[in-house]
Amino acid sequence: MALSTDWTDYGVTPDIKGAFLVSGIYDLLPITHTYVNAALRMSEELAVRNSPMQHVMEVKSRAETCSIMVVVAEYDSPEFRRQSQEYFQSLQVLGLNVYLKDIAGVDHFDVIEKLSDDDYILTQMILNMILRRSTICQKPPAADE
Repeated sequence: MALSTDWTDYGVTPDIKGAFLVSGIYDLLPITHTYVNAALRMSEELAVRNSPMQHVMEVKSRAETCSIMVVVAEYDSPEFRRQSQEYFQSLQVLGLNVYLKDIAGVDHFDVIEKLSDDDYILTQMILNMILRRSTICQKPPAADE
């Protein structure tokens, strides 16, 4: 939702260069019809308002220069995997700079917990994006340097 929010409404103009969306729920509507919603008490209106899948056009207008990595864990539930694939495809159709990465050998929890491991593939991907962006954003050296 951070990518689809009009931050100027909050007096902020972020310059988001990249986003990693990890094992996300991109459409909350299915939850409104499950036992989970007994505790949440989420209306369909609220589910639509808070579902990234319902706001992909806003992402296009706010994240055109952003690299977006949709990450799914190999052992995520079929619903997490389906939603990740569909969200990726929706952003891809809009021509955004979006990638889908399926991380092998991890589930919904350790896909994040392993980020403390320097050699973990997702840690390396994040660091590479940060380093690439910081290099792109640096002022080039003067001709006499």
